[in-house]
Amino acid sequence: MANMHQMHCWFQSFFTSSHRTVTLRTFAGRIMYLTLDPVNVHYILKDKFQNYPKGERVHSVLHDFMGDGICNSDGKIWRKHRKIASFEFSNRKLKQMSLTTFRRDALPSSSSSSHLCDFSSFSRFARPLHEDDNGFLV
Repeated sequence: MANMHQMHCWFQSFFTSSHRTVTLRTFAGRIMYLTLDPVNVHYILKDKFQNYPKGERVHSVLHDFMGDGICNSDGKIWRKHRKIASFEFSNRKLKQMSLTTFRRDALPSSSSSSHLCDFSSFSRFARPLHEDDNGFLV
């Protein structure tokens, strides 16, 4: 837990510009896929979500903590939650939330710290997004 604040950097170290999707084997022997590739994210979370179920084991282990919410459900229940949640992910709302969070968290810490933040390191994660007819990012 002492290095929890470095977890993002640890995960980021798995990727290179030519390896944007990696496979990890967990301590329990399960396989976990991590991806930065927007095409793969779209495929997994939208196009072929039904091919990547969480399954009954994950649901039962996490049920007390997460209930039957979007992060712990499959099928019809997941689709219902996704439809409701999709209204929160319009371009306007994401821009507003990002700006508010940046002003609240990043600006005060940068002005009171001698540490510099090199935003160029984030450029490999940045991909142009566009809005669909309903104003959702795709």
